[in-house]
Amino acid sequence: MKMGKPQRWNISAIKVIAWCWQTRWRRKLIETVMAACCLSQLICCTIVQNQNVVCAELPRINQHWFRQSNATLQSADILRCDLCRRECSGFFYEIGGWFYVCLRCAKVGDIIESEGRQHLIFFYFKCNEQPCNGCGTASGSYGAFRCGNCSTFSLDFGCLTLPQSTLHKCDQHMLYLTYRDDNNYKEHNYCDICEGERDRSLWYYHCSICAHPDCALGRFPFLRDGTSLTGYYGLSHSQDLLYFKKTEGYPECSHCGKLCLEEILICAQPTCNFIIHFKCCWK
Repeated sequence: MKMGKPQRWNISAIKVIAWCWQTRWRRKLIETVMAACCLSQLICCTIVQNQNVVCAELPRINQHWFRQSNATLQSADILRCDLCRRECSGFFYEIGGWFYVCLRCAKVGDIIESEGRQHLIFFYFKCNEQPCNGCGTASGSYGAFRCGNCSTFSLDFGCLTLPQSTLHKCDQHMLYLTYRDDNNYKEHNYCDICEGERDRSLWYYHCSICAHPDCALGRFPFLRDGTSLTGYYGLSHSQDLLYFKKTEGYPECSHCGKLCLEEILICAQPTCNFIIHFKCCWK
């Protein structure tokens, strides 16, 4: 019996097959990481020249200075960061099984240089009752950052991690985070978005308009459109609800009856017309 010649593999073909599998894996990785990126549309993952994704290089186990135990990288559709106290989507660090830190807060060191302050500021765990110079509210039970040269300046995680710039439909230009307002005109005493009174000593976003940070960014700037909220906030609706920053046609809220002009929840079932303001979930 005559044996056939052994088959010879074409080296170029092997390289092509390997490249195809590598490309398929890399595309799947990019899609997975981009879907879990918690930085929303304000700060998004970027693909660098070596085709790696920034968020894909996050350490699985990390040691955060705020807690002694290890922080484990996790992902979720929605969670509330215990430091900045904002709802977030995507990646976060879990510490001790109960303490959650978003990626923005996880990148902050305990001694930093703030854009709104010329001196270094350091985290002080006992700074609980002093109002934040950015938003004017008390820092909370976990502490805040204080200036090393004086005891009158403090910042909480929520203001420290605000985006330096953002876009809003009320202005065609970029709005920039501003730390003080020396303008004495009466028009500068009000927010141009909500038309409410504004404290000129607090931080705000500014271009041709002046706006509260919550008005310029929206109440939930770090939630992705289409985020599934299964049983969140104890809603009695039996189907899954999807989060969106806005919707077309301005339908009526199923809870309060008012038009939906801002963040909303929509039933995931196409045949269901349930829609509710996200803020109505808190009532």
